Amino acid sequence: MQSFDQERLTLLGRDHAPDDARRAVHNAVAAGIDNVSVDIIFGVPGQQLADLEQDLQAATELQVSHLSAYALSIEPGTPFFQRQERGLLALPPDERVAEMLSLIPQRLAERGLKRYEISNYAKPGRESLPSEVLEAIREALPAFERQIPGFSRADAVLTGVETRTSSPLRDRKSTRLNSSHTDIS
Repeated sequence: MQSFDQERLTLLGRDHAPDDARRAVHNAVAAGIDNVSVDIIFGVPGQQLADLEQDLQAATELQVSHLSAYALSIEPGTPFFQRQERGLLALPPDERVAEMLSLIPQRLAERGLKRYEISNYAKPGRESLPSEVLEAIREALPAFERQIPGFSRADAVLTGVETRTSSPLRDRKSTRLNSSHTDIS
């Protein structure tokens, strides 16, 4: 998702519109998925504090249970890096990004999403499992398939173990909407 502002989405190279993201969340909820997560990017060129507040407000109005907020990072070899090297990319000043970093946990806490990792916020009980835990589970799946009669990889997919979802081991459907795709399990 990254933003609910079309100009920022275009700047970030995203080909979806804000209403597409809203519709995806609404469709996931309508399909019975009760654990939806979105990502927001901040520190985007031209972004003001009020713009970030609007993105946070829009995300929480969708009643998502998990939100990840990431500062834009410029990596070598990327189009952003090339534009920055040519002086064509004006990132917000560090002071503004620091204000954004302070604003995010305050606004999300007001809306029932508590910080549990550097960039992650969730409603109680909706925290994501660390990647290392998910990887250990994935590595253990072949043993389960051999030792537990009737257990199959399909069971793992249905419980969320085989996907990158928020709270994958909970006994409920989960989804994660992020930068380039929507995984619904």
